[in-house]
Order: sequence, then structure tokens, then C-alpha cells
Amino acid sequence: AISNGKRVCIEIKPFFKDASEEKLLLVFFSEIKEKSTESYNIPNNVTNHLTNEHLLNLETELAEAKNELAVAYERLESSNENMQSFNEELQSANEEMQSANEEMQSTNEELQSVNEELQTINKEHQITNAELRETNDDLNNYFRSNLNGQLFVDENLLLKRFSPGAVKHINIRESDIGRPLSNITTNIKFETLIADIKRVISDDATITREVESIDGKIYQVMTMPYIRKHSKNTEGAIISFYDITDLKALMAELVTSNESLLRINADLNNFVYGASHDLNAPINNIEALMHLLTEKINTTEPAVSKLMVMIETSIQNFKGVIKELALIGKIESEMDENNYENFADVFNEIRAAISEKIQLSNAIFEVDFQEKEIRFSKKYLRSIVLNLITNALKFCPAQRIPHIKIKTEKVKNFVVLTVNDNGIGIKKDRIDIIFERYQRVNNDIEGHGIGLYLVKKVVDASGGKVEVESIVGEGSTFQIYFKA
Repeated sequence: AISNGKRVCIEIKPFFKDASEEKLLLVFFSEIKEKSTESYNIPNNVTNHLTNEHLLNLETELAEAKNELAVAYERLESSNENMQSFNEELQSANEEMQSANEEMQSTNEELQSVNEELQTINKEHQITNAELRETNDDLNNYFRSNLNGQLFVDENLLLKRFSPGAVKHINIRESDIGRPLSNITTNIKFETLIADIKRVISDDATITREVESIDGKIYQVMTMPYIRKHSKNTEGAIISFYDITDLKALMAELVTSNESLLRINADLNNFVYGASHDLNAPINNIEALMHLLTEKINTTEPAVSKLMVMIETSIQNFKGVIKELALIGKIESEMDENNYENFADVFNEIRAAISEKIQLSNAIFEVDFQEKEIRFSKKYLRSIVLNLITNALKFCPAQRIPHIKIKTEKVKNFVVLTVNDNGIGIKKDRIDIIFERYQRVNNDIEGHGIGLYLVKKVVDASGGKVEVESIVGEGSTFQIYFKA
């Protein structure tokens, strides 16, 4: 470039700042001087010497540059190896980080699942806590309403809990919870309280005693083991107090009344025995006089003959009533004569005894003795079965063949004898009176009206019961419940 008649050299080079990525340009301006026209003659030897020296310097600089270049190249290779190793380590670290991230993600999912389970458990705990609070409220209300009094002690006889009603029996306060029960005074005459608790805990037993308080009242004290729901070990005892003062007084009155009734019953039995014995003599005399009268009068006349038969029948019926009257008085005194009796044996004996009636009626029997035996008086068992079978035969219409079903079975605490027939049946308003003395279902059929009365009296006296179902024109079902 030319400026003001001068020649200028412009040189542009890139320029870098340390630790900066900014790109700059460096511009140099220099003046070009005109070559002198004067000629200088330099000797050749001087030129050669300078040239050799300059060449030597250049070679030295070149060698140093090559050496520095080799060092730089080695450093560059080492740097490249280090960078490659670093890259490999960085890649390995990256893979480890990725694996760790996956594990963290899996752990996070597990933690989320655990958190959900904890939330569910927390809800269950909240429900359980609510139930426990409700149960605790129920328990507190129960204790508050329990006027009889209860004590709870642990296996070391330390007081755990008590109801307000227990305060009048044991001198306790809230501060006594945790104290030994033996250190607390009582208001009842109960010397064996501590011994009973120890026995209950050791033997897993229940002990009931009657004790008297200092005010004269009678209490029933029940000591029973305290057992947790999921444990078989006794962890303490529960002592309950029940006021039975009025009950004891009532029982004493009942005992007195029972003794009085027993005396009255004995007197009635003696009267029945005496009356039946005393009535036998006159009726026997009447029967003898009737025989004499029969010999003296003309019995060939139809009217007289019919009258004599009626009188003889009345005499025999009267004798039967006297005999059954004596039997009634003997029932209570003979009920203790009980042995195991076989139903089939009793039925076969009865069937043999009334075989003529069975043959005349062509009766059909169905038996099913599921319960084979019963502990009962054979005499009265035979009387019960005989009455039911003879009634089934007696009250069957003449145009119908008797069909009698007999069955025994166990029902709860009873052995039940069922006799079903196809007879004339009983009206519903007559069922309640058939067990009354001298009451009869059908007055046209022979009988005294005392058989079913005796059946019910015997069964009731043994602790059993009698039930009847009947349909008029179709038949009846009698069920005798014997106490097993």
C-alpha cells in the first residue's frame, strides 16, 4: 500500500488470549524502505562464513524444534492415552451411574410399594385403634354398671383392675392398682381368698364359695382363671361377687315349703293307700252279695240278665279304679328303681301279652329303635308303652287296619319315644285335657280315663315331658321325652 508517497507493508495474523475462546486479529503496519542504490561488495569468504554460521544456527534450531516436536508428540500421545483411559473410566462411571440409577428407580418403586403397604397398615391400625377404643369404652361401661363387683389380679396376685361395686367388699382405691391383693383389707369373712386365687392360677380351676359380709349379707364369690384369647396359660384370676341374700332367703322358704309339701304328699299317699285298701273290702262284699243274689233270682229274664251284667261290669270297673288309685300313690316312692332297659325287649313282652288283640285287629307294626336302651324303671316304661299301644289299637276305626309306628331317637339331652297311629285322632281343644284324671276322648269306647294321666305323671316325675300332635280322622303322634 502507498501512503503519502511511502510504501507500507500490512500483515494480518490471528491473535488468541489465554483461557479465552474469543477470536481476534492482529494487524501489523511497517514502512518499506527503498533499497540503497549503493552497492556493497562483501567478500565471498565473509559471506560463506555468515552463511555457514546462519545454517548452523538454523540446524540447531531445527534440531531443537524436532526434539520439542518429539516431546510434544510424546506428550500428545500420552495425553491421548490418558484421554482414552479417562474416556473409558468416564464411560464405566457412566454405566455404573446408569446401573445405579436403575437400582435407584427399582428401589424407588419398592419404596413406593412399601409406602402403600404402610398406608394400608396405618389404616388397619386406625381401624384397630378405633375398635380398641370402642372395646375399652364397653369395658369401662361394663365395669361402671357392674354393681356386684369384680377384681382382676395377675399371676403375681397384683391388682390390675376393679369395678366400682367391688369397693364395698375390698377397701381399694385407684392408687392401689399394682399393689399385692394380700396387702388390702376386706369387708367380708373370706379367709381363703388368697389361697383360692393361687389354686385357680396353678390348677386352672374355678372355685365358688358362699361368704358373709360384715353387714350380714350373703355373697357368692366365684374365682376363675384369667386366660387371654390366643394363650392357653393362666395369666391371673377374676374374682366376682354376687349378692345372693334374697336368693338364700327364698331358697330357705322353698325348702320349708318343699318339706311341707312332702309331708302333705306322704299324707295323701297314706290316704290313697288307706282308701284303696278300705274300699276293697266293701266292693268285695258287694261282689259276693251279687253272686248270692244271682243264685236267688231268676236271671233268665232278658231285662234282669242285662241288669246283672251291667252291675257286674260296674263292680269290675270300680275295682279297676281302686287298683289304679293305689298305683298313683306308689309312683313317686318307686321312681328311684331305675336300671337300663331295652326298648325292643319291652316291646316284645307287650306284643306277646296282647297278642290276641293284635291278631283280632290285624295290626301292623313298624319299629325303629335307634336308641336301644334307657335308664328307667322297667315297670313304668312297660306301662307307658302298653298304654300308648293299647290306645292306638282301641281308638282305631273298626273298618281300618291299625298301623302303628314306634321309633326311639336321641334329641339333645333326651331319649324320645314316638308312637304314631292311624286312629280316629283327637280334637285340638281336647288334647290338653286327655292327660287329666278320668277325662276321656271318646265315651263310647271302654276305659277309665286314667291311663294317659298315669303316663304323664310318671314322665313328669322323671324330669321328662309328653307332646301330642293329632289330626281328626287321620291319627295321633305321641312323643315321650325321657331325660337321658
